[in-house]
Amino acid sequence: LEPNSDSCQDCPSGLICNGTAGVRPRTPGAIWTVCEDCSPTGAAYVLESCPVGYQRKVELFDFQRCEGCGLGQECAVEPCLACAPCAPGMFKPTEGPALCSPCPLNTHRAEPGATSVADCLRCADRSFTLAEASTA
Repeated sequence: LEPNSDSCQDCPSGLICNGTAGVRPRTPGAIWTVCEDCSPTGAAYVLESCPVGYQRKVELFDFQRCEGCGLGQECAVEPCLACAPCAPGMFKPTEGPALCSPCPLNTHRAEPGATSVADCLRCADRSFTLAEASTA
């Protein structure tokens, strides 16, 4: 931002500002750019994308941040814009940037969004799976 032409503005919640033009992202790997005409007060920092495991949250210029995914959700592709439910055969029991884990051998999960290993159903008697993350 240009101190001679841009007005003072609050530091976006996803950046660490030190009172000069130097800023750094709170979430390592987040991509921020300067948009020259995005704000009525002049140039502004804009969150473009977040690293794997985080989704992009933008409410206002002051409230831009990368936020970890919720239970049963992940953001496994960069750039990450929004979390998605864990795929069938996968689960995630924690909030945050972790990725979904595969259901163990001899279990399966046909529905997306599992939040616990307990959501992975045991195979019927006299049946088994050949690999983890089975969907049937």
